[in-house]
Amino acid sequence: MGESAAYEFEAGDLIALMNGNFVSTAAAVILLDEIIDVSAHIVARAAMRMGPPSPSTDNAVQLALSALPRRDRVAGVQLPVSARDLGPIVDAVTEAIHGLGRALERRLSGPSANPLFRFDSGRARAYSQNSFLDVRLTMALSNTATGLGFALAAFQRHIELISAEQLASDPQYLEMVQPPKVAQAILQEALRSAGMPVLVSIVESAGVEDLADGSLAAAQNVGRLVERANDLLALDDLVLPVTLAPSREVVEAVGLALVEIALGSHR
Repeated sequence: MGESAAYEFEAGDLIALMNGNFVSTAAAVILLDEIIDVSAHIVARAAMRMGPPSPSTDNAVQLALSALPRRDRVAGVQLPVSARDLGPIVDAVTEAIHGLGRALERRLSGPSANPLFRFDSGRARAYSQNSFLDVRLTMALSNTATGLGFALAAFQRHIELISAEQLASDPQYLEMVQPPKVAQAILQEALRSAGMPVLVSIVESAGVEDLADGSLAAAQNVGRLVERANDLLALDDLVLPVTLAPSREVVEAVGLALVEIALGSHR
């Protein structure tokens, strides 16, 4: 909201925000948009490298990629599964986004305040309300970190394989020696940064409020994971041949499919 907005609040407004789940919910909503964007790029780039996943009508992302041509790789030693089967990557990001969307839908559809005030015969009565202890969003964010981390691990292998292919075609193309190492370092940092908080007990307010659901801390951790994902995409820009770069239309189609999954329209 910006620092200047603090001067526009009335007494009691800020504590009302804190006593609900407004702040952590807002952080997760912003994060969901960023996760959809980075996931669309990862899936589209992976699909351009290996072609669409196995045909299926129950996944909006697979339908969005169904028109892509399947890429023929050079015969020889079988490629790792991360480079020949797009399905696990699609499953990882769609399950993560679907679960996060459902958790946010639950929060946004219910009241958020503590206490809640109800009026009876002109008198206000205060009721304790536990929206600030909605641990389901924390659990959904934990699953999101798992899914996105899995997709990033597969994507790091794609960077490694593309670099190796280009170096094999031109042994003097020494710029391709370093990207796999940097990609692995980024991946390791991404997975470390996504360590999820457990339920914590707190002692503020003389122990009156003694539990925290951890969703704000979880959103911050996943946010760092998304930052590292963008670092990996930037590195991929350096090694990805123009012929394998997805068009804006492909990325947008995947992104729209992920939005539909987040909203519960498709799975």
